[in-house]
Amino acid sequence: MLGFKSIGRSVITIFLLFALLLNAIPTQAADAGDPQALLELMSPEEKVGQLFLVTFDGTVIDEETQIYDLITNYHVGGVVLRVDNNNFASEDTIAKTLTLVASLQNLAWETASSKSNIVGVRDQGTPNYIPLWIGMQQIGNGFPGDQILTGLTPLPSHMSIGASWNLDLANQVGQVLGTELSSLGINLFLGPNLDVVETGSSEAADSLGVNTFGGDPFWVGEMGKSLISGIHTASDDRLMVVAQNFPGTGNSDRSPEFEVATVRKSLDQLKQIELPPYFSVTTPAYGDPGRVDGLMVSHIRYQGFQGNIRETTRPISFDSTAFQEIMSLPEFQAWRDEGGLIISDNLGSESLRRFFDPNGTNFDALPVARNAFLAGNDVLYVNNLRSSTDPDPYTTLVSIIDFFVQKYREDSAFAQRVDASVLRVLKAKEKIYGEFDVQNVLPLLDNLSEIGTSEDVTFDVAQEAVTMISPPAQEFDTILPSPPAWYEDIVIFTDVRTVSQCDTCPPYNPVATKSMANALLNLYGPQAGGQILEQNLFSYTFSQLINVLDNTEVDAPEFLLENLQAADWVIFNTIDLNPDEPGSNALQRLLVDRPDLLSGKKVVVFSMGPPIYLDSTNITKLTAYYALYSRSPAFLDVAARVLMQEMVPSGALPISLNAVGYDLITVTSPDPEQVIDLELVLPEETPTEVPAQTQTPGATQTPAPTPLPSFNVGDTLTIRTGRIYDHNRNIVPDGTVVRFNFQISGEPGITQQFQTTTAGGVAYFNYRIQAAGGLEISATSEPAMRSETLQINISPEGITSILSISPTPLASPTPTASTTPEPTATQSPTPIPEPKHNKFPTLGEWAMGIIVMGLGFIFTYLIGFYWWGSARWGLRSALCALIGGLMAYTLLNLGTSGTKYWMVESGTVFVVEVIVVGLLFGWIGALIWWMRTAGRYPLKKRG
Repeated sequence: MLGFKSIGRSVITIFLLFALLLNAIPTQAADAGDPQALLELMSPEEKVGQLFLVTFDGTVIDEETQIYDLITNYHVGGVVLRVDNNNFASEDTIAKTLTLVASLQNLAWETASSKSNIVGVRDQGTPNYIPLWIGMQQIGNGFPGDQILTGLTPLPSHMSIGASWNLDLANQVGQVLGTELSSLGINLFLGPNLDVVETGSSEAADSLGVNTFGGDPFWVGEMGKSLISGIHTASDDRLMVVAQNFPGTGNSDRSPEFEVATVRKSLDQLKQIELPPYFSVTTPAYGDPGRVDGLMVSHIRYQGFQGNIRETTRPISFDSTAFQEIMSLPEFQAWRDEGGLIISDNLGSESLRRFFDPNGTNFDALPVARNAFLAGNDVLYVNNLRSSTDPDPYTTLVSIIDFFVQKYREDSAFAQRVDASVLRVLKAKEKIYGEFDVQNVLPLLDNLSEIGTSEDVTFDVAQEAVTMISPPAQEFDTILPSPPAWYEDIVIFTDVRTVSQCDTCPPYNPVATKSMANALLNLYGPQAGGQILEQNLFSYTFSQLINVLDNTEVDAPEFLLENLQAADWVIFNTIDLNPDEPGSNALQRLLVDRPDLLSGKKVVVFSMGPPIYLDSTNITKLTAYYALYSRSPAFLDVAARVLMQEMVPSGALPISLNAVGYDLITVTSPDPEQVIDLELVLPEETPTEVPAQTQTPGATQTPAPTPLPSFNVGDTLTIRTGRIYDHNRNIVPDGTVVRFNFQISGEPGITQQFQTTTAGGVAYFNYRIQAAGGLEISATSEPAMRSETLQINISPEGITSILSISPTPLASPTPTASTTPEPTATQSPTPIPEPKHNKFPTLGEWAMGIIVMGLGFIFTYLIGFYWWGSARWGLRSALCALIGGLMAYTLLNLGTSGTKYWMVESGTVFVVEVIVVGLLFGWIGALIWWMRTAGRYPLKKRG
């Protein structure tokens, strides 16, 4: 009997251990394939944790770190890696980032694998494995838009892509991003920015810098959609894209980072400018690669949002009424219903802290997080959010999560709201990974070979983006007929900014003092044609120029002022005006305080940032002004080619620039010089097969003549324009108004006019035939007032004849536009011979000069001695001549433009000629001296 009891206890024990082991296995596979089923298995703690996107300091993840606790015990939904939180190493950045990402994902997996239903574990249950979001911002142009500063392909800025007006290039940049970030295991991309900059003078525009595609809503949306499509395609949809700054901050009056901005716009006005780019990326069908996965809501207020100018919303990320009114728009509603995610902007920003606690004494983060969630955000992005009473942000975050869990258990309405957002999160993660298996989530080590190897894409963008702002193209050949010659001096000033990958990492300069000079030497130096000589290049920083202007001795190069005064060309590589960078205003200081230093020189400016910081007066003081929009090495390479006139700038400003009278609305309107094509869209006809028995094998079949279209009274004609182009020869934005004019024969002077708009540069109109007879159709799209004319004759029997008549061309016809701008042919540089001689006297020429001066000394001594009658005057005559020769030789070594030119051309011969002239002038000086003294007496004859 005792044996049976022992056996029974053993069986029960084995059964319990087996159940415990089953309970310890993380829920995945079947549940992960069904987000709804997985949601039902999750505890309140797990659900609440998925609502938070957090940050952490450093690169260490162990049991002592806060991020370890947040992942293992609080089940946060994801992390964001930031350069200011020291999440990246300076050496082997790519490999160490890959290791960090893998460690984070493994920690989430191990947490689900190891925890079981054991007393003492915080969740009191087995957590379900849900992959982490690993997010970061990498929008191009280096710091601060990029987080990884070395190792990845240095990508162009948004504005440089916009200045190319090339959607294919935007897609290619997206493909590079998608390939490289997904290879690192990054699955959440915070970008792109879809702000529309209406003016380049506001503080917000200064804050955005070049991190915007431009100032036209249509083109900003199309560029963003192409970039997103490239990211999704290249990453195999394993990278979630979150468009930033929703619903747009480009028209705010201050930087949103430090103060909550207020914009005076109604919802109807927002639908005209700010919202269309977001419409472009939310309206594509589900599964379209150009469709954005999420929107990050900015902290911005609107005055007059609902029409009452005296009413101001709370920050839109906290105003449930205003936010839901925006999201109920048809362009967002379907996207939202199909799983579109809403993520708040950083709740720990300084602007929010100032808004909710103006006095800086009592900031409570808990209601901030609660109100942001209840306003409609699915996920809360939290970085450096700290209540005034808490010692650190970690303590505040834990308190918020605990409060949300308690609220979930006590408030069913709040619980429903949490469940709805978590279900969106799970569906978004399931879309990326399918089954939640760690082996499917971890990045592959063999993908590293593709990282950092796509500089050719950046060069292509730089080549098509570079823009000549001044002078006008038709005046360029007159103002700058030729590039720098080999004998001309070039002084280069560069705004050098120092950055570092982390607080303890060594600083470095993305654009160094000699970057431009090195680009010129690599392309045109002695080893590449000899158009540029190294001794002609003098490179300095903006800070050094400021120090010289301020007459300070610290970091003021000894010969900067002398080289600037002797220069033939002066090049400035600018970025922006930044109060934290004291040297950033060096160019403006020089133009205002010391314009004399630039007088008579060719002054060329390359803007590596937004080209908005020079006014019209300063621009008139420049010889040429170019916009590069970006700071990567490829853009300086293009700048060197443009300076040497090998490359013709083909980009166009994507923003308005009042300083040169460039208005984007005018530029993107239809070109008045074009002739709008018109055609009748014929109904598709099913081709009739020739019966088999009538076909003779081997016989040539004569195609049947195309029958004339047949239309009867009551039928509908569809008229289509050809592509309509703007002043830059790009298609006009969608929504451009086109008017179709219909004139019926027999009704002279009566024209029916119908209005429609373009899509993809083309407009359509359907016209119902009212009666048989003739019909003339034309179209206009102001200011383009000329089009082809279609003459359509419809007989009572339904036979139709169509005639297309083109208008008489203008005196200077515009070339026929193509669908895509044809690339500008690269101008082959004219071969320039190697310099014949050096610009300065060589050692041999110095020796020759000494010989010539010695002979001159002897000769003039003899003249003085025998002609003027004394050894004293002979010595005076010789010394004066020698002084003249030495002064002439000194002039050669100083190297003025004229002497350098003739030195290059004639060499030793020119040295001898100049010294002889110096000797002659010195002796003439001695003659004048003698005439004023000894010449008063008659010459003494010597026998």
